[in-house]
Amino acid sequence: PMLVVGHLETIQNELALEPYGVWIKLDSPDSREALYQAFADRKIRLLSLWDTYDKLVESRNDPFRMAMNGVLSLGFLLSLTITFAGFLMYWILALRGRTLQFGIFRAMGLSFRKIVGMMGTEQLLTSGASFLIGLACGAAASRLFVPMFQVSFDPGKIVPPFSTMIDPADTQRLFLFIAATLALALIALTAAMRRVKLHQALKLGEDD
Repeated sequence: PMLVVGHLETIQNELALEPYGVWIKLDSPDSREALYQAFADRKIRLLSLWDTYDKLVESRNDPFRMAMNGVLSLGFLLSLTITFAGFLMYWILALRGRTLQFGIFRAMGLSFRKIVGMMGTEQLLTSGASFLIGLACGAAASRLFVPMFQVSFDPGKIVPPFSTMIDPADTQRLFLFIAATLALALIALTAAMRRVKLHQALKLGEDD
């Protein structure tokens, strides 16, 4: 299929008025009735009319497409859940292994708030950087492998052609999840640190 983009009035001035195809994008599906009424009022004769709204509804309800989107969405949610669980377990285990270090910091005069701030900065520099690297790798993998889904369709019937796009809204949701994960991890670490008796860490170190 060929697509030509040009100025309609200029083409009509250069060529005789012949039947031509026009793509019309409406603000909402409810505007279709007003468009049809405008055609009737202006006595515009239509040789054919293809309403893509019904086609879009049919495409969204297609079992194959729903299954494909469901598998991708489920994999994404499972990845987020496993990432959050592993991230939280790592930091809790790291906290238990560094109890002596935190006790030494307290003995040196650092306040509990400064220790929590130090942990938050450490999370931001390590886990935040890893999240950003993972986001970049995920975007690159999507660009490479998602286009392979077009082999399931007839490329000659896809207009516009199949393309991979990243919705900015999804990226914003992912950043919100990352921020929420870091915040929840910091809250959990703070609660865990409050339960640990840091003043006994030095005694624990002497016993070791």
